[in-house]
Amino acid sequence: SVRHSNMKALLTRLDTVTRRTNNNQHDAPQPMPSTPSTIHSSGSNTIPSRQTSVQSHTLTANTAATSWAPTVSPPLLPQQPQRQYWSHQLQSSPSSQITLEQRIALEESFKRKHADLTTRAAILLAEIQALKHLGSISQEEALRQDEEIIAFLRGIRYGKLSSSPLGQAPTTDELSGTPQKAQTPIRALARCVTESLKLYNRDAAYDLVIQDFKSLLPDGTYTDLPLEISTRASLLTSALPISPDPEKFVTESIMHFEHEILATQNPEYYANSQTFKAKAKVALIPRERFLSTSDNYAWDLQELVNEIVVKWKGKEWKNPVTDEFFSAQDIKRIREHPLGRGI
Repeated sequence: SVRHSNMKALLTRLDTVTRRTNNNQHDAPQPMPSTPSTIHSSGSNTIPSRQTSVQSHTLTANTAATSWAPTVSPPLLPQQPQRQYWSHQLQSSPSSQITLEQRIALEESFKRKHADLTTRAAILLAEIQALKHLGSISQEEALRQDEEIIAFLRGIRYGKLSSSPLGQAPTTDELSGTPQKAQTPIRALARCVTESLKLYNRDAAYDLVIQDFKSLLPDGTYTDLPLEISTRASLLTSALPISPDPEKFVTESIMHFEHEILATQNPEYYANSQTFKAKAKVALIPRERFLSTSDNYAWDLQELVNEIVVKWKGKEWKNPVTDEFFSAQDIKRIREHPLGRGI
């Protein structure tokens, strides 16, 4: 079949040369051919047949050499190579079928190579971690530019190459090799929170979220909510069902997390460090009486509600410390709280 294809391509090329040469000779003065019987004439058009294409090509070349005004043939167009399709041969070939023994051997080879790859990735991560602990400014700036490489290595190491390793892969200290607590999947956390809310155990639901946020909290002292917690809270809001109000619940969870975790680490987290009447520490306010407003003040709601009722008769909603009006959102939150529903 290959030989037949080569011959077919050769005949096609000879036909093309013959047609172009004859067209050029038709425009220029030429002597009469010595053997006209080799060309089949029909009127004024001369069309060589496939059977005599080789002879016509030879005759035309001789005629052009003895012409009165020699003509230059145009360059030949490049011919497309003949494609050969081997798919039917592969399908019918017995050597293309993989046996069970070959498949098992391939699987074992892939397992060994995968183990070697993850080991190399772990070694590189350990070396990068060691470089970070050297404390060189130039090295830190260089490593900061290689965050994509670090993320790629973590993906190989933990088998999460197609997704971000943050909060999903089991984190391990590359220096000591000690495993750390893995972050709970957001949907699993949402299911546990929903079950607690269905049982009217709101404090247990708060505890679940606070512990989850605490496990994600980086080391340090904060004056504002860390970005990791804000991102996690947004994911939790999306994962919770529509009823009860997920946004309200997550906002309250963040408020209690700030009060019980962040404010405990940093006494200056809020604008006030003590309650305005009893002068008790903000960190000691019980959860059921705690509320923080948008002006960054922390309140014992029992004191605040009594002040609003006694001093302003419930007609003016002002901050007793700054004498500034509360925002509409703050007023709504105070009135929705069990201690403020009677105002």
